[in-house]
Amino acid sequence: MLLSPIACFAATPEVIHIEIENTLSGMSEFVTEPMVSAGSVHTVALKSDGTVWAWGYNDGGQLGDGTTTHRNTPVQVTGLADVIAVSAGSVHTVALKSDGTVWAWGSNLSGQLGDGTTTQSNTPVQVADLTDVTAVSAAVSYTVALKSDGTVWAWGLNHMGQLGDGTTTTSRTPVQVTDLTDVTAVSAGEYLTIALKADGTVWAWGSNTNGQLGDGTTAVSRNKPVQVVGLTDVTAVSAGGVHAVALKADGTVWSWGRNNEGQLGDGTTSSNTPTHLVALTDVTAVSAGRYYTVALKADGTIWAWGYNGSGELGDGTTSTSYTPVQVVVDLTDVTAVSAGSQHAVALKADGAVWAWGSNGNGQIGDGTTWNNSTHVQTLGEGGEGFLNLRATAIENPPEGLYTVIFNLNGGNRIGGGEIEQNVPQNGTATTPIVAYSGWVLDRWDISFAPAVDGVVVVTVTAQWLRLGAISTMGVSVSSADVVWLARHVAGHEGFELDAQGERLVDMNGDGVVDSADITALMRWLVGWELGELHGIKN
Repeated sequence: MLLSPIACFAATPEVIHIEIENTLSGMSEFVTEPMVSAGSVHTVALKSDGTVWAWGYNDGGQLGDGTTTHRNTPVQVTGLADVIAVSAGSVHTVALKSDGTVWAWGSNLSGQLGDGTTTQSNTPVQVADLTDVTAVSAAVSYTVALKSDGTVWAWGLNHMGQLGDGTTTTSRTPVQVTDLTDVTAVSAGEYLTIALKADGTVWAWGSNTNGQLGDGTTAVSRNKPVQVVGLTDVTAVSAGGVHAVALKADGTVWSWGRNNEGQLGDGTTSSNTPTHLVALTDVTAVSAGRYYTVALKADGTIWAWGYNGSGELGDGTTSTSYTPVQVVVDLTDVTAVSAGSQHAVALKADGAVWAWGSNGNGQIGDGTTWNNSTHVQTLGEGGEGFLNLRATAIENPPEGLYTVIFNLNGGNRIGGGEIEQNVPQNGTATTPIVAYSGWVLDRWDISFAPAVDGVVVVTVTAQWLRLGAISTMGVSVSSADVVWLARHVAGHEGFELDAQGERLVDMNGDGVVDSADITALMRWLVGWELGELHGIKN
């Protein structure tokens, strides 16, 4: 903080900007990074307020809205909040909550919901005996989870060893993948699971009929992890139908497995070891679909290759491509992509969702069931407007009486403790409180600006009066205004300070404005005013 030794006078208010978070009760207090996931014939999306939305095929209840009705526009998953990650499988969906628990819904014939039963659920149920999870991935009739200790757990169908526990026994509850630690990412495909370790190596298990394990063999399934040969410095992995793809730290793409539809992108036939996709650089994310692959570049453009019979490459054609083609050129500023079986979905920086490809069950979410070879924007709930994953559930604050609490502990004020007053919305509290060295808190006001992009701005204006007139260089200074701009951004703690337009006044009450007042002003700022704004609550 810089304080000017040049005196400024009462016409220039003192303004302190503090970002206060998690302070407004009755409103969303959670925020996460939005994401999208394309499944076989449905799509799931996570909004920044921690709610989950889904659309498309719903015979198995995989949309989680309590029905089995197909939806061609998004519906909210019932009874689920504080979610930080989602993944769409074939006919089930899985979500990870901020407390490390995992919840799933949809078809459960193979125990892929992990609740110890084989009973379908049209609303989320908790996966049994699983905590401290940091990532999840849903596939065809099975699910994989990564725990904070770097171990991997899986449940559901296991006929090809895709659970990685050394057996081919289906499990209705999570089992630990054998001999695998220090994992940082997991991806479940069609009976194939891929894991990325902290050292940048890649490991795989499950079906290997087309060399999709990348260990140099074919036709031998593995029920324990084997290392993908020749890969290091990997930062992301994705398992598809019968192929897999990896992204290296240098922005290059490597893939292996079946290549009958050009899904490896290198113009070759199938490969049981990783091949380098020379034609593509500066890649930041990859996603493998069933017979095609999608990549996101650092410039926000999307490129795709492989099968295109339903328009899943998004280039305006239905022609299969054995090398990367750009998804229609006006789709830019993309931050995330996900490839499903035959449709793909993208999230833009502004929170908008765009999709293309197969749409027979409404999985694109544009209100139709027509395939689309170019991207269309996903509509909002009930077909109203457009889906925006960065718009939180925060509404304008309700009318009512709020309590503003300043925690003075740790400041330089005599007595410490708390100051608490009730203030009506857009109203004023006027109970004076003696503050410091003759300064009096004369009043404070509280006002709320409308929610914009999920942010409610709360302005608390405190007016301080100095007892007795003070003459400063011929100017009478009778008050000092301090304004807190409390921006409610859900999901974080603490605040940031940006002091602007500081006004040097006679803080120590000696009748002279000089350098000694700088110390007093600093103490005033970091003592009381930087005490914690403990809460603004209804």
